[in-house]
Amino acid sequence: MQIKGKITYQDLEGGFWGIIGTDGNKYVPIERLPDNIRVDGLAIQADVEPVHMMGTTMWGKHVRIVSIAPG
Repeated sequence: MQIKGKITYQDLEGGFWGIIGTDGNKYVPIERLPDNIRVDGLAIQADVEPVHMMGTTMWGKHVRIVSIAPG
């Protein structure tokens, strides 16, 4: 699935990077984002796959990043 949104740093549960989609949904990547993407407020476009798992963040939907780029 394709999403557009902004990168956000959440200072919860030890801190993590997430994505707030233009649709208002919140997404939590299950892998580390590339250094050039970990910029709070950065607009991005990404192809992601939903992942069904329990996490500690309880903030958004877990996703596996297939590709991600500024934009």
